[in-house]
Amino acid sequence: MVATNPVNYGKPCKLSCAEALAAALYICGHREAAVAVMRRFKWGHSFFSTNSELLERCAPPAAESARGAPLLLPRGALATRRARPARPHPTPQPNAAGTPPAAPRRR
Repeated sequence: MVATNPVNYGKPCKLSCAEALAAALYICGHREAAVAVMRRFKWGHSFFSTNSELLERCAPPAAESARGAPLLLPRGALATRRARPARPHPTPQPNAAGTPPAAPRRR
């Protein structure tokens, strides 16, 4: 999905909370609720027009969503991100006096 909010306009995978919620509702078959969420924003209509092809491919037909049919996403519909490997936290070392270091202060 491509963001259409003023902050991240045109950036893929950088949706606002409202855009993500609307996309989830639309994909789950709650199209009216998705439109109602985005109607609150001046730019809300552009989210559906920009992402219409992907939303339609991912959303089940109206008859299937009413029956609760399983959701099958088309291959390649969602971009995969490489996860950065987690860096291990260094083990606190005792100071010269042999006492463990104090916990860092929170701001």
